[in-house]
Amino acid sequence: MEAVVIEKEALRLPENERARLADRLLESLSRRPAELEAAWLLEADSRMTAFREGLIEAVAGPEAMAKLRLRTSNESLAFLTDDDHHQPPM
Repeated sequence: MEAVVIEKEALRLPENERARLADRLLESLSRRPAELEAAWLLEADSRMTAFREGLIEAVAGPEAMAKLRLRTSNESLAFLTDDDHHQPPM
């Protein structure tokens, strides 16, 4: 089956199923080394502790994704309008 057909079908899936599929596809591209997995677990624990202690606030998933999309689109636009097109955005 061609990738274009698979993509078209995948985009028809409900959002939660697309997210699950995207996660599985990304997982198939690169397996995380045990050290990286452990580091992410420590980071997650640290963030949860900070949240429980009131040091950080929770952000609703849709709001967080909207902010991320806006930030990445702004970074992309800045990159495309830069005079020096040879440097990737930081």
